[in-house]
Amino acid sequence: MTSKCLHIRGMLLLWYFITCFEVSGVLEETCSSPVYLELGDTGTLQCSFPNDFHTLQWYDADDIFGETAILTYNELREKSGPGYSSGEYDIHPNGSLIIRNVSMEHETTFTVTMFQTLQQLPQHFQVRVKTVAKSLRNRPVIPSCETTLGSCYIEWTQSTSISCQIEHSRPAINTTWSLRNSQGDNKSPSRHEIWSDVETYTTAVKLHDPSMYQTNLSIYVCKADDPIGLLEMNETTVLLEKKDIDWSQFPVIEKFRERYSTVKLPCSQQSPQIVVWKEGESVNDLITGVYEVPSEDNFRSPVPDRWKLGANGSLTIQKISITDESTYACHSFDGKMETFDVYKLKVIGRILPTETQSVLIKTGTPWTAIILVAALIVIVCLGFIIRFLLTVTQTRHPIRNREQRQRTAQIYEGVNLEDTPSISVDKFRYFIDIY
Repeated sequence: MTSKCLHIRGMLLLWYFITCFEVSGVLEETCSSPVYLELGDTGTLQCSFPNDFHTLQWYDADDIFGETAILTYNELREKSGPGYSSGEYDIHPNGSLIIRNVSMEHETTFTVTMFQTLQQLPQHFQVRVKTVAKSLRNRPVIPSCETTLGSCYIEWTQSTSISCQIEHSRPAINTTWSLRNSQGDNKSPSRHEIWSDVETYTTAVKLHDPSMYQTNLSIYVCKADDPIGLLEMNETTVLLEKKDIDWSQFPVIEKFRERYSTVKLPCSQQSPQIVVWKEGESVNDLITGVYEVPSEDNFRSPVPDRWKLGANGSLTIQKISITDESTYACHSFDGKMETFDVYKLKVIGRILPTETQSVLIKTGTPWTAIILVAALIVIVCLGFIIRFLLTVTQTRHPIRNREQRQRTAQIYEGVNLEDTPSISVDKFRYFIDIY
């Protein structure tokens, strides 16, 4: 009896291994594997079974010997099993397994057994499940220049750290820095870092000293290696410009234009790959206004009103006013040579009151000067008020004023003005006329 039981058990084991190996060649045709399911979502293990199958049994294990099916789908298309009863699993009419609220526990190998008929041995198919999590951002992120356009501008020094990150993804996504030029992209020396929480990863790559390429303008690209498509965009581009450029060493060209006219400031490069325009009161306080990389799609900063960038990098300012009086500088690069152009724009014409106010604000007029002017105005107004009050007083008291004039005449009656050289005749007459 014992030998008979051992024989039956051995036959079952033999049948299990034979059927598993026999269907391994049909696995890819029947069920897709591997399958990437996003954490927290509802996922489906896609399979394609004949319409006339008798029974399907799904297992959440690769070795099903001695395991209980999590879901059974019989010939009457009735569903049963602990996984179905708990609501964790369901099944599509074509036999595909549905997983609700995907978690890391579902990152395993699932096995499905199909009975075509009860008289035939079942077929086994396996599906490998990998859980994924999409990053909160749809592309690599450069923290020092937040942007949703996929491109940005950074003024850097050797102490500036330029990092590119992909946050909270599963699996971890590797990134690299590359220098982009007309010949293509060349990988740059960089240092990789990775952090992990319970379910996701954050990767970062830091760009080493870009000054090794001996240029003041350069374009770098942060590329993500994303074979399963967790990101919408795999690249983020950054324009780097050295911050410590000495603009005072370049000649300044003066431009005189009338108010409300148009001025065009050209760059020396005829076909620049990179253009950066700066503006300031002098060459010592230039601030980046606009930038453009014509070879890159949508790589242009917002352009202020009345400003226009030409195809050759020129800057056109329309309807200029006194507020446009400033120093403008063009920094351009054609892939081989850099050029620096500096202009001083001066506006000719009468200044309107509204423009005067703008000039005071723009040039930073000290508040003390404004306060002094206001105080002077107040003093003048008070002088007019006091004079008016004195006139009114004299008019309202004519008798008293007449008596004062009589007393003054009596005092000075008989006085010989020649004996009093300290009092001139003109001053005495003026004194009498007042009273």
